[in-house]
Amino acid sequence: SLFIIAFQNYPELQIINNLGLSQLAKIQETKTEFYPRIGVSAGYDWSYNPIVQEQRGWYSAIALRWNIFNGNERRYRLQSEKVRKNTYENQADEIKNFLIKEVSNWLISIKEAENQIILAERLMITTSENLEIAKSQFNVGTGSMLELTDARVKDLLAKQKNIQAMTTLQIAMANLERLIGNTNENKK
Repeated sequence: SLFIIAFQNYPELQIINNLGLSQLAKIQETKTEFYPRIGVSAGYDWSYNPIVQEQRGWYSAIALRWNIFNGNERRYRLQSEKVRKNTYENQADEIKNFLIKEVSNWLISIKEAENQIILAERLMITTSENLEIAKSQFNVGTGSMLELTDARVKDLLAKQKNIQAMTTLQIAMANLERLIGNTNENKK
């Protein structure tokens, strides 16, 4: 479906989704502050002292650190991170609604442009037939120059409407491709 493609390729939605994922990581990071931290270090020492000769030794240390109370800072930080996550989700929903509306509108525009092309082609057939009739009447002497000129103008306007309808179709298709992220640049 075009909506799924648009959701996957629309840059602003990708940015908001990435921010939402990073916000989930920040929430997990904030939750880890509620638990104790364990630090481990180990090493080997060697030094030379002429009096004692050589001194060698191994050492290891384990540190346990747990902040029991810090004025509810961790709880407030966790709440603010969750609020940011909800904000990103709401922005993503807003962009999705925008995409649904815009893709639907451009699909309607494409259908209208296709119908206008069909009508313009039929009008061109009619006006070209009328122009041929006006030419033959003028050549025989039963038609006037005014009727011939009028038929030429109507034929020209019908061709112009056809070109405008084709242009409208191309613009609508380009805008739809831009929304779904399917441009000619991606195809190359």
